[in-house]
Amino acid sequence: MNQVCFRSAMIAAVVLVAQASATPIDGMFNYQGRLTSGGVPITGTADVRFSLWDAAAAGAQVGATVTRSGQTVTDGLFNADLEFGVDAFVGEQRWLRVEVRSPAGVGSYVDLGRQAITSAPSALSLRTPLSQEGVAESYDAQPHMFELINHGSGGAAKFTCDGSVPGAHTLRVDSNNTNSFAALGIYASNSATGLFVQSQKLALDAFTSSDSSGTATFSNSSTTNPSAVLRVLSSGVGPAIEAQPLGNGAALSALGEVEIGSTAVDGTLRLFNSGYTGLLSEAYSTHGTELLVFDETAHPYSTTQPDADGIGGYFAIRRNTVSSGFTVDGNYSNSESPRVTIAGAGSSVVFNTSATGNSSVALPDGSILAPEIGDEPGVASSLDGTNAVVLGGVGVVTILSRTITCPTAGYCVVIGTCQAQVGHVSGSYSTANFGVTDTAGSLPINQDVSLQYAADAGGGTYTAPVTVHGTFSVGAGANTFYLGGEKLSGTWFVYDSQLTIMFFPTSYGTVSPTLMAAPGHSDADAPRVLPMSAQEIESERLQTLRFDVERTRAELGAQAARMEQLRRELDAITRRQEAVGEATPARRVVAPKPPRPASAESQNTPVDG
Repeated sequence: MNQVCFRSAMIAAVVLVAQASATPIDGMFNYQGRLTSGGVPITGTADVRFSLWDAAAAGAQVGATVTRSGQTVTDGLFNADLEFGVDAFVGEQRWLRVEVRSPAGVGSYVDLGRQAITSAPSALSLRTPLSQEGVAESYDAQPHMFELINHGSGGAAKFTCDGSVPGAHTLRVDSNNTNSFAALGIYASNSATGLFVQSQKLALDAFTSSDSSGTATFSNSSTTNPSAVLRVLSSGVGPAIEAQPLGNGAALSALGEVEIGSTAVDGTLRLFNSGYTGLLSEAYSTHGTELLVFDETAHPYSTTQPDADGIGGYFAIRRNTVSSGFTVDGNYSNSESPRVTIAGAGSSVVFNTSATGNSSVALPDGSILAPEIGDEPGVASSLDGTNAVVLGGVGVVTILSRTITCPTAGYCVVIGTCQAQVGHVSGSYSTANFGVTDTAGSLPINQDVSLQYAADAGGGTYTAPVTVHGTFSVGAGANTFYLGGEKLSGTWFVYDSQLTIMFFPTSYGTVSPTLMAAPGHSDADAPRVLPMSAQEIESERLQTLRFDVERTRAELGAQAARMEQLRRELDAITRRQEAVGEATPARRVVAPKPPRPASAESQNTPVDG
């Protein structure tokens, strides 16, 4: 067989740049060869086999063998399109082995050796540093230097840094021109992902070294597509985003609404402080938005959350690590009425607006003292329904007595009732006086209320009901009152007697108290006067109005003084609390999310009124 020789040329050995074309890169290139036999160019047919290798000798084959059978050869020249796949050329040196037999289908293949594949001139521009004139596209009208298009399932470009050199970058994009649109612009059409970054440590590090509008800008100009402009996912235990200011600026600044979570995924916001390992505050949306605030030992001390009974809200402040001290249930038992509970270690207070009467307020026993509410009315009484008291001897005798302890100065209305019985003798008078008094053995001038049977009345036993009352000025402390009776003539007995005393701290008009001073004359000698005229009635009414104005002014003054005292006490408490808050604890630990605290209702004691 004649010796076969060849010369060859690889056209566009590796094409990595598509000149603004939608034609995909398929890795195909054209091979041209010239065959001679005995120095004479061959004209006819030939079978040619091509294989790609990673070394000039030995080594490993890259890709499959490509055979072009029945290749036409004219004056020694032939052309063959070869494709070993785009993965065969990744920037490493390759050698092409050529085997030929001619005529086609006759004899054995002759190995013509391996030939190094050199870069085509159009691929030289991809060597670093890269410099090329930018081309504008219609979607953003911004010039760019080159474009990578991926029409398959793999990546359009892959950048790898083995980390052997400290500070090395896998991909670094610098923009030194002040007129440049951006150092790195990413455009994603339809539903594609614009930028996907995955790392074992820091996935994306962006910074700016000069004054500008921002280090990175993400925008969504669509008015119909609600997709996120920036989506950061974390499948491990670390945070998806960590924002840390290295200067005096804010770690995160949002000009507009901030949404945490979605309709499909719960959102949680946690706040920490430098030097602490625990939470300061946590907001999450497991069952609606809930806010927890923690103390310096990582125990939650306040909770704000949606009401578990339906609409409305719930707020609680704890008094220790497990128990609530103050709670507000905005929609208690789904009644749309608030309920406030103040629970201490030994007692509690409840204000329940969903209830009425005594059930609406529950206070501990003895929680309100007389000095705290000096305007509290009170009553005391005494009765005798068994015995018959004899009005005998000379002077006023005591039928009943009762002592009342008044919380403050005021007035006592005293009412006495009894059934009087007399054994009357015809031809003589039977007379007795009755009244209420604050001095044993005597009756006030308007309390000698007489019951009399005339001499011409028939003899026999007579009974009559007796009711007397009086108003007395009293001071704070114990005050004793009496139901008294005085026999002037006849034989008298008293049955079914009762004495009632009512205390009132406030008057709402002029009070003319019952007097003990003697009038200086008997009832028979009292002056006769006309009933009150219209002018006298109007004068009394105006006097009462003036009295009420003065009383209201005095009460408001007392309330203002009390409010000022409470304000000073509150200021002192606030200063002490601020002093405690300025103390810096050593460490704190992370506490688990606590359940909604329950109020201590078992300590509530209803109080009348």
